[in-house]
Amino acid sequence: MNDFRVICYYSKEDQAYLAFAPDYPGCVADGKTPEEAHEELGTVLNMWLEVAKEDGVPLPAYRDETLETAAIEDVAHYILSRTGTISTMALQKLLYYSLAWSLAWYGKPLFDGRFQAWKDGPVNYKIFKIKQGSRTISSSDIHSYNEIDAVQKRIVDNVIEVYGKEDGKWLSDLTHDEKPWKISREGLPDGASSDREISNDVIEDYYKSLIRGMV
Repeated sequence: MNDFRVICYYSKEDQAYLAFAPDYPGCVADGKTPEEAHEELGTVLNMWLEVAKEDGVPLPAYRDETLETAAIEDVAHYILSRTGTISTMALQKLLYYSLAWSLAWYGKPLFDGRFQAWKDGPVNYKIFKIKQGSRTISSSDIHSYNEIDAVQKRIVDNVIEVYGKEDGKWLSDLTHDEKPWKISREGLPDGASSDREISNDVIEDYYKSLIRGMV
């Protein structure tokens, strides 16, 4: 790991790639390509770091971190402890992006669950079964076996910082625009049911491609 993390995605609303350094509040930039967004983010981050140095703000460092794999229930419980009651769709997508960025940053999965390419975006079946038929879910609905550690929490916190303000439909639409879900549903009619697994290798390759050369 390097000394900061980047999350990047294409925003239809902005018609641009947005790049975030979620550990550095307010550090976000845009560009027509991921590379342009990263370059602008570097400028924003340098200004942020200059002010932080003057103010004596401690900076996060990840170079010596290692990531252990958690149970998906423990990660889901932590997400809900941060967000409060949210839609089951939003939880699924926050879990998916937590997995995606852990693979991009560490080359390892944050948790032990896999995702299927459902018509509404990536879904983990184990978590789906917990509140099947319900539109909302809270931390009291999921039994947590162990508290996740500090490294695992920071990954989730980073994801919530960037994606947590959006609702489940917005997050679902975003996954529909991204390669892992699309590849997994190739040849299927729109709206068709599917239990095809979204490969972790495909997830890792895609999200790494959004930040390659930057982190």
